[in-house]
Amino acid sequence: AELDDDQHWSDEIPSDAETELRMQHRAALEAELELRVSENEDEQPAPTPGYQERSPAQVPSPAPSPEEQAGLLSPGHSP
Repeated sequence: AELDDDQHWSDEIPSDAETELRMQHRAALEAELELRVSENEDEQPAPTPGYQERSPAQVPSPAPSPEEQAGLLSPGHSP
């Protein structure tokens, strides 16, 4: 498989412009990632116990947990 890859690349060597475009694109992506990380850090104050667990930034899924859903849908009907 490695030999095939080498042959493929030797057949079509990317031009300098292409290489530069890729490098710029990668740099832009990395900068965007760093921006998101720093934004997330700014949003979160010094972590207090219990705060991080409920922080939406730490939970990847948008749906609330079953306990939360039950509490939201039926307030006053706690088991």
